[in-house]
Amino acid sequence: IKGYKIDLPVAFDIEDSSQTHLGKDTLTSIVIAFCDRIKSVGYRPMLYCNPNWLCNYLHKDKLINKYDIWLANWGVSAPSYNCAIWQYSENGSVPGVSGSVDMNWIYKDYISTKPATTKPVTKPSNVKKTDYSVKVTVQAGLNVRKGAGTNYNIITALKCGTVVTVSKVSGNWGYVGKYGGWICLDYTAKVGTTSTVKSDKIYYTVKSGDTLSYIAYRYNTTVDKLVSLNNIKNRDLIYVGQRLRVK
Repeated sequence: IKGYKIDLPVAFDIEDSSQTHLGKDTLTSIVIAFCDRIKSVGYRPMLYCNPNWLCNYLHKDKLINKYDIWLANWGVSAPSYNCAIWQYSENGSVPGVSGSVDMNWIYKDYISTKPATTKPVTKPSNVKKTDYSVKVTVQAGLNVRKGAGTNYNIITALKCGTVVTVSKVSGNWGYVGKYGGWICLDYTAKVGTTSTVKSDKIYYTVKSGDTLSYIAYRYNTTVDKLVSLNNIKNRDLIYVGQRLRVK
């Protein structure tokens, strides 16, 4: 699609019956992988599906508030779920077009607003564990949190390009004395120092909405590998704040 002027979202239609056996976790991860890739290069991602797929084959709570939804919901007076586009009929008529056509209401003004582009995240390959004056340049917006490895008690948000001093390192977390909190060095920051020790292990802290299949995709590995590295007993059960080794 590069080279084309695209005003409306790039929609992902995931309703093929051959995929229903994959399960909610995998199908939801497929949607996230597609939409995040589309968003990372400056387009608006959108999920197209019907209520049956949204409820029975996907984790809808992980998708509805994350991406715009194009809902094919026919024969009702209003869409069953909050959506940006409602496909209300498959039996419409348009002059110059033979046969029935889908009819839609669009509720969002995409033309006058441009999508916010997302810069690729840089993963650091080197982290010096004993350097107590490490300069960190933020590559993507991130939060300073009270308590390393948690998703709670956000102190402040740093903008892309902010340079801070990490006074100590604990695992993949660096303590920023200026704010009295921790930032994650694992996937949101690039560490710049003249003397570093290569780390042969990479860890990831589970966030709300994550699945093993999504984490495996993100780090170019497999679910089986993650299960083995972390001695996971139930591959369908991970927790927010859980620290997983991914490499």
